[in-house]
Amino acid sequence: MRAIVLSLLLALALAASWLVLDGGERAGTQPGKAAPAQLTPDPGPVVADTDATPPDTRQQDSAPPPAEPGSPLDTYLAREQARQRMFEYFEDPQGSGIPAEEIRELIDHLEQGEEIVAAEAMSMKLLWLKLNSADEEDYLQAAQALREAYRERWERNTQRNSPTLSPAYTDYKTREATILAEMAQRSFPDAQARDDYLREKLLEARKQSFGQ
Repeated sequence: MRAIVLSLLLALALAASWLVLDGGERAGTQPGKAAPAQLTPDPGPVVADTDATPPDTRQQDSAPPPAEPGSPLDTYLAREQARQRMFEYFEDPQGSGIPAEEIRELIDHLEQGEEIVAAEAMSMKLLWLKLNSADEEDYLQAAQALREAYRERWERNTQRNSPTLSPAYTDYKTREATILAEMAQRSFPDAQARDDYLREKLLEARKQSFGQ
């Protein structure tokens, strides 16, 4: 009886060892042999999400466009800035920290750009001389030279812009002299007739000379 039981136990042990060895070979766990790599399924081509809302790159209506260089706004701001710096300088030359030569150049720039008239520019330059002259005598000499320069420039501009120097005016005066010489040799029934004739002839001469 004991021999039969031992035989059965031995048979069961051999069968179990055989099942373990056979399962290891099928699972690929044999020593020295790597397990087969697992393949990842191909997800296929990537499709863009057409329902996504693109970012809004349009300029906000509330933001004003920047001013273009050289625009009237730039010109106005530059002029106001120059006036403000001159005001600060003349109010406190030492405390403003603004160089005196910069103010003199600003005055010249505004005058050349016809932002200020000649009389205003001369007044500013006289005040600038008062603040930057070595002494009173130096200021008086510089101020006199400045006034003379402006006076000479004013006379040149007056002569250049005077209508008496234009060719049309010269032609009119020549015609006028001819008309007066002609009237001196003619007789008129009365003063009214003489004045009417003179007025008509002068008006005709003006039209011929000035194209009016």
